[in-house]
Amino acid sequence: MEKAYLEILNSINCVNAVYKELLQNYIKPDYVLYSILEPPLTKTFTPLSVRRLVMLMALAGVLLEGMLLIGVLIATPAGRPTRESRV
Repeated sequence: MEKAYLEILNSINCVNAVYKELLQNYIKPDYVLYSILEPPLTKTFTPLSVRRLVMLMALAGVLLEGMLLIGVLIATPAGRPTRESRV
């Protein structure tokens, strides 16, 4: 059992060495393409707080109102004559 475990570790180290060699010669040297023994995520994500969510919703509302205002201004005829002024 110990021999099989050591062979598995040796294989893992060989795979990691091949990837490190590829990364150093062909890709950014600090970037880790693949590793079996390291965790898949190195950054932890925190949940969105209620305060930040409300702030983002208010910002989205202001932006939406601005886009609606611009859309209405573009859609209304400013200098063109209307039906009432033609008659």
